Amino acid sequence: MNVAHGASQKSFFNSLLGQSYVDTSYWSLVIEIVFYAWVAAFLALGLFPRRIDAIILVWLGITFANELTIDAPIFKKLFMADDSGFFAVGLLIYEYYRGRRDLKLYGIFALSVGTSVFQAIHKLEHLGVHTGGSFDARIVAAICLVSIVVIFFATRIRKLPLPAGLVLAAGGITYPLYLLHMQMGYTILAAAAPVDNVELWTAAIVSGTVVMAWATWRFIERPTHRWTKASMTASAENLGWKSHPKARVGSDIRPV
Repeated sequence: MNVAHGASQKSFFNSLLGQSYVDTSYWSLVIEIVFYAWVAAFLALGLFPRRIDAIILVWLGITFANELTIDAPIFKKLFMADDSGFFAVGLLIYEYYRGRRDLKLYGIFALSVGTSVFQAIHKLEHLGVHTGGSFDARIVAAICLVSIVVIFFATRIRKLPLPAGLVLAAGGITYPLYLLHMQMGYTILAAAAPVDNVELWTAAIVSGTVVMAWATWRFIERPTHRWTKASMTASAENLGWKSHPKARVGSDIRPV
């Protein structure tokens, strides 16, 4: 492997360099980075969240203009034209969570949900080529809608009848689990094949990955988060910036 190839596989922008990801599931990290880059730019310009409705409407307009015409890859990457509806839904659910209630919110939310369903179905042709499988558009649309409903109602839950540490751990392991599950799972399954009891092996691999995700969150991610937060808070205070009181909410919750 040459140096350029190795470097491109370790970056977040492999697809722009014509290389595959070191782990296939990491494709969404690029989209997240682009999204947060746009948010940072709009924050710097004083447009976010003050002009969130206009931002979303322009964003969805660009999405449909691209998806229904030239379908240019550069627009897909720069404006996340394959996923904009999902991000818009998330932004608007948060607006509702913050207490906003108006017809404009409901109208843009409905448009964003429709865009999400359209994008989910629009991706099926590409997924079919990539996976060699076929998908039922009605089932995909139903999964999309049910997922949005579940996320919306999850924001309405104020308290769970469970220990706070357990809830924190359940949420905490989701990201490490996302980072670890795919390539590691494939590698173990391939090394174990052929096996007599696939179900048992699968259950063992899933359980082991969950435990590894918990250990990553508990012993690596949380300490790193505390150190980073303390360092950034100290730097901000040295610059004369005051930390927000809400930044300390949840800091007294003991991990599992």
